[in-house]
Amino acid sequence: MLADPSVPRSISVDGLANYLALAHAVAPQTIYEGIHKLRPGHYLQARDGRVQVHEYWDVGAEPQLDAGRQVPVTEYPRRLRALLDDSVQRRMVADVPVGAFLSGGVDSSAIVALMRRHTSGAGEDVSLGFDVGGAYDELDDARRVARHLGTDHHELRVGADELVKAVRTLVYHYDEQQIVVGALVTTA
Repeated sequence: MLADPSVPRSISVDGLANYLALAHAVAPQTIYEGIHKLRPGHYLQARDGRVQVHEYWDVGAEPQLDAGRQVPVTEYPRRLRALLDDSVQRRMVADVPVGAFLSGGVDSSAIVALMRRHTSGAGEDVSLGFDVGGAYDELDDARRVARHLGTDHHELRVGADELVKAVRTLVYHYDEQQIVVGALVTTA
């Protein structure tokens, strides 16, 4: 969109606030004024010069039903695990080896643990660490999880120069954060 010179490049104050607080702009806002994202569960239809946004799915506020019966709250954890397990298993079907990014946090650890259930080998994971260390370096946590699960664990360490270069590359691909992150990178 930004390749079109007629598209304004004004920063959205709300989008910027969300980005700084949450590391992303909350849909439908973006970092740019007048440019919007589609909300989850929506699609955009452009026809005859008109643009319409339609909702195709919503989790809803009502309790989830199973064949017309309300599912007890105590059943939620088992069902959530079954859904996650099914989702991971479906993504394990590939002609090439499959691996996962492991930060050592709850989300990636759960995914790697579920992956481990669906592979005959050790399963592979990769973790990213930073030479600057501190709170952003999660390699110790990732190592503990990998050791516990018995995965084929790979680590990549990134220095400050590599990090700046990687951020610039990511900024290019994410597009939305180009102005904000670009400004932060060039002043850092």
